[in-house]
Amino acid sequence: KNTVSMGYTRQGEAVTAQTYLGVPENKLIFLGYPDGYLNDLFDDYLLESDEFTAPNGQSTTYGNRGLGSKDYHSYKFGFAAKYNKYNMLLDLKDIISDFKPDHVFTTSEFDLHLDHYTTYELLKLAILSVQIIDPSYTPIIHKTIVWHKDPPFPQDWPNPLDPTAYFSEIPDLTGLIWSDRESIDVPLSMQSTNYAINPKYLAISAHLSQSGINDFLYSFIHKDEIFWTENIVGTNRPPVPAAG
Repeated sequence: KNTVSMGYTRQGEAVTAQTYLGVPENKLIFLGYPDGYLNDLFDDYLLESDEFTAPNGQSTTYGNRGLGSKDYHSYKFGFAAKYNKYNMLLDLKDIISDFKPDHVFTTSEFDLHLDHYTTYELLKLAILSVQIIDPSYTPIIHKTIVWHKDPPFPQDWPNPLDPTAYFSEIPDLTGLIWSDRESIDVPLSMQSTNYAINPKYLAISAHLSQSGINDFLYSFIHKDEIFWTENIVGTNRPPVPAAG
């Protein structure tokens, strides 16, 4: 687990998965930072000169798929980035300032997986940095929960795979209010119980290296996707589609 070769494998699986969803490979960006250690970088490796070495011996970003067939830092700056908070933020700020997305979808600060809530905190800092330079930039963040309990398994949510049913309420939800969620119906093709042609089922199935948690991943196949909306800059409250 967590070998460099596994990193390459997961990138390939992500490319395959996105193909089922109609996203070409050159529209995907891989940052190449260490799986399971983003919080270590965020808390303890703050400076441009700091360099975290993962247990697999890797200490710089890497990749061979997606935009430029390499990790983003190598694509943009010509060399791999040391594993640290400075570089993670630099890459995210660069991407956000280039694309200026109006909507950003991410895991929430209330997700109990370390990588997931650290991703939210990094994204928030990156958006604030871009907004200082361009005050007109006020994107809407759509954040969600994958792990509502501390890992590992078993998890008692979501309810089992059913593309015709909405997500059940997250039990013991902390920090977010269930009735405040936005519930977005997925396309009809993703509501099909003919899994051989359901693109979301096929996309999740492409992540073969995570087959050990198949039941968990497949439990995210439902009639809707759920998020909580947030403007981290400005005073406007973003619109929330009626749940369901």
